[in-house]
Amino acid sequence: ILVALTNGSNGSFSQLAAEIDTDNDNRIGDFEVLQAIEYWRTNQEVPNTNQTITDQEILTLIDMWETETEVAA
Repeated sequence: ILVALTNGSNGSFSQLAAEIDTDNDNRIGDFEVLQAIEYWRTNQEVPNTNQTITDQEILTLIDMWETETEVAA
């Protein structure tokens, strides 16, 4: 499942994905997807974004991790 990658309900998805990509390799890695799931599970804001991860956004991040989709800058 791949859902829209722009303008989640709490702001820009591109910014959110870039902050999840903590090693800046333009991919969502194993640790990064686990951290994203934790942010989503606890409804915690992603650092430097003032955004929480919506249900649709976590599905997209998991899909990006699974398919090794590049994180847009």
